[in-house]
Amino acid sequence: MTANVLEKPENHFSAKHNTTRGMQEFGEAFILKLPKHIASLKIHGRKMTDSDRKDAVLAFVNDIDAIQSMMTEVLLHPTTLQAQFYTEQAFLAFLDKKHVDDGLLKFFNG
Repeated sequence: MTANVLEKPENHFSAKHNTTRGMQEFGEAFILKLPKHIASLKIHGRKMTDSDRKDAVLAFVNDIDAIQSMMTEVLLHPTTLQAQFYTEQAFLAFLDKKHVDDGLLKFFNG
């Protein structure tokens, strides 16, 4: 783990844009709200014949606590933290550009 990632240096996205909502915070919020979203997860109905369709059913997911724990472990892993830091730095560089070249826009648009 590098100190830059954990200490949120001055040029970190959250610090530069006066916000506390970086990628890490988004991941933590996502994991925290996971049980609510899993509870409403449905498996879509499917067409059996032209006139008969099976209704959607609620999905059954075992051990949501274990899933949250594993996701948190990945979120806090040094490699993930470092990747988030580099991604935010690349995004800031993109925002700071005065003129964006076509190649960069094509990269983001696919």
